[in-house]
Amino acid sequence: MARRLVAVLAAEILDRQPLRPVDEAKAETALSRLRRRLIAPAVAQHGGRIVHCTLSGLLVVYPSVVAAARSAVELQQGASKHADLLAQVGGGFCIALNLGEVVAKGRDVYGDAIGAAEQSAAFAGAGGVIATAAFREQLGERIQGLVLQPVERPRVRGASDLPALIRIDFQNYEAEPPPWLPPWAANEHPVLRALAAVVIFLLAAAGVGLGGWYFASAEKPPVVEAPIATADPVVSQLSLVVLPFVNESGDPDLEYVADAMTDELTGNLARAVGSFVISPSTAFAFKGSKAP
Repeated sequence: MARRLVAVLAAEILDRQPLRPVDEAKAETALSRLRRRLIAPAVAQHGGRIVHCTLSGLLVVYPSVVAAARSAVELQQGASKHADLLAQVGGGFCIALNLGEVVAKGRDVYGDAIGAAEQSAAFAGAGGVIATAAFREQLGERIQGLVLQPVERPRVRGASDLPALIRIDFQNYEAEPPPWLPPWAANEHPVLRALAAVVIFLLAAAGVGLGGWYFASAEKPPVVEAPIATADPVVSQLSLVVLPFVNESGDPDLEYVADAMTDELTGNLARAVGSFVISPSTAFAFKGSKAP
């Protein structure tokens, strides 16, 4: 199994109030809606892959620290718009970011970098984002609007095993618009952003429709129609007649041979396309006649 370097996002959901009964089915439904409306778009826009998303936590891997940091911040910024769903799930997200090598096995991933991120997430607090020193070293000042502040090591059991942590303040961060949105709709109200998407779709559909109309209405070469045949077959077709053959042998018993040849030739000519052959009965009226 190959090892690869990835940026890791681990998130915990703030502990539910222990004295209040929790409807697990309702919480699962709310988490499913939250994933469709918030988590999946924020992850996909920055090239991440969700490893698992359950009530016990969220784990995502990214190809770069910049992508992971942007996704984490935008996830927390968007969470405020879904407070009702977060309340049903149990609370806000506590997000930790780390950088390290992992081993992929199927759709799951394993490694110390994941364990460190999952253990650190609880110290971010609801709505907060923290990162390890290794993550912060690679991130540097590559994202405008983020303020990185060191965090004192928590005085709890097991805190000595945690890496040095950095809190990410994102109050001045502005998310980049999706590539399919025009600049004027980047930071406007969600209704305007949705309207911009609809307008773009309609313009694209109109362009396709106009293109189809243009090609359909383009001038076509004139159609040359074949001349209509006249009703009189004698005028419009080749007219033939096979006159009876003459028996020149002098033997009357061979007269039938001459008649058979006349019938055979008449039948063959009648099968020719576009010809009109006089029937043998009419032709035999000239048998023995001197007329041409």
